[in-house]
Amino acid sequence: MRRGLMVITMLLGLLPLTSYAANYYVSKASGASDSNNGTSQTFVSGTNGPWLTLGKVASVNFSAGDTVSFRCGDTWTGEQFTTVSTGGSSDSNRLTFTNYGTCTGANRPIFNFTGQTWGAIFTDKNWITVDGLEMHSSFNEVFNVGLQTSSGTSTGFTIKNSRFHTTTDTSGSSPTRAIVSLLNFVWGTGSPIAEGHLTNLLLE
Repeated sequence: MRRGLMVITMLLGLLPLTSYAANYYVSKASGASDSNNGTSQTFVSGTNGPWLTLGKVASVNFSAGDTVSFRCGDTWTGEQFTTVSTGGSSDSNRLTFTNYGTCTGANRPIFNFTGQTWGAIFTDKNWITVDGLEMHSSFNEVFNVGLQTSSGTSTGFTIKNSRFHTTTDTSGSSPTRAIVSLLNFVWGTGSPIAEGHLTNLLLE
């Protein structure tokens, strides 16, 4: 019997480890805290509840396939939006930033980048989707979304169902500002590099 158990244990050790995608939530609602586990849309008890800040999101090394959702109607002001994670691993296994709750065009989660040098900055990230978020800043203050590479190529960045604008022109009547605000440059260390590329970039 003991020998049989040993054989079963050895066989189980040969099985590949399976990594499951996780869902995380960020909210300004009561009970939200960066001390929570982030895996519940609303605060339940103890540490079972959503995170509070973009800083917490920036510090977490997410896995490919994970989804981070921000509550509709909430606004984050004066924080930078980024992540230490390298992103997803393929088009079918992305790192996704989106919303949850009841979202209409007027109450998407809002990131107000007032006071920041950069708004959302993604350097050397791959297979990331931004879906259903709103980001804005004062005109000429920051770029809302900067996609950069210091290693040569970043691939698979998708932005859809989102809005990017400046607080001095929220009517959407100045598309040049919106484009400049949305995509910055491909940078190297301290200056643009000609060999840097953004591939499989999709704007919907």
